[in-house]
Amino acid sequence: MESKSVSSAKPTTSSSRKRTAPTEDPKIIAAKKAKFYSSYIFQEWSLPDPVINYITKNPPSSKMYEKMIKCCKHFFIKNPILIIPALNYNKEVKEKEGIWKFSYGGKSVNLEKIKSKLWITDNFSVMAPKKAAIDSKLISSLVPRIHQCDAENVSFCDQVLSFADLKLLFSSVKKSIHLCRVTVRNDGGSIVPFEKLLEVCTKAERITFRCDSDVAAITSITCNELVKIPHFRELDYVCLKNIPETFDIEAFNVYIKQNQQTFFEFFFDGPVSEEYKNRLEKVIDEIIQTGNNENNNYKIPYIYFSGLEEKCTQLAMLCYCISITPMVHPL
Repeated sequence: MESKSVSSAKPTTSSSRKRTAPTEDPKIIAAKKAKFYSSYIFQEWSLPDPVINYITKNPPSSKMYEKMIKCCKHFFIKNPILIIPALNYNKEVKEKEGIWKFSYGGKSVNLEKIKSKLWITDNFSVMAPKKAAIDSKLISSLVPRIHQCDAENVSFCDQVLSFADLKLLFSSVKKSIHLCRVTVRNDGGSIVPFEKLLEVCTKAERITFRCDSDVAAITSITCNELVKIPHFRELDYVCLKNIPETFDIEAFNVYIKQNQQTFFEFFFDGPVSEEYKNRLEKVIDEIIQTGNNENNNYKIPYIYFSGLEEKCTQLAMLCYCISITPMVHPL
């Protein structure tokens, strides 16, 4: 089968979205499709049919699938999958609806016109400004069309996912996950806590999670449960935003004294009680004091609370000089 490789395709950028994508006459597209299928002939395999059927339905990797469909049209016709490097949904404030688009063979393609299943290999994102309301079921409605998500980077905002969706989309993410006001629910409708979400992300290196103010994904036991997860200690970066005061900051303070791997950024953006503010201040004071110690051997975290700007600035001078440059991300 003659197949156009998409391994070098580039994701659509915000500037290119504003240009009209090149399109073809529907009659020409239909003619090309008819020509493609007309040359397909029945194959006589040296292997038993059950073996061929298994290979056809279970390609071991995207690269192997590309090789298979280049060798024979049978594999695509029996299991049509498009391998795409990046799938992006963007919506601006003034737009009534956003559009799913990806780049295929150098051309921008509207996802609604594609009938094949999708195999995402590099980047997968649903992003929009906070004021640009988007459908919270965009991802869940797309999941039935996804054969495999091997994306290295995933960024979602304002979505509601099932736990099954979560496992399909995040279990293979190799680099970064950014979730802004994303709610994950169990089959019964209950909220999946942040620690259960992280259990699925076994391969990710960096996690950014902005809590939805109306959803209790972070609770009083979150910290104690996180430290029980083996790969939590292997993460390079964890950023939590809009953290509620249910978070056990004292338990976290105990853990960071043993942490030499992960750089933490914690933002308490919402209102908290005076009592919790005092607890935060006590922890920040202790971190500043131990951070100035030359014998300090743990990664100093950054903690921000709008009522403690001066001390947060001192903490920033310590952790960003000693640890790493802070992440900059629109979530």
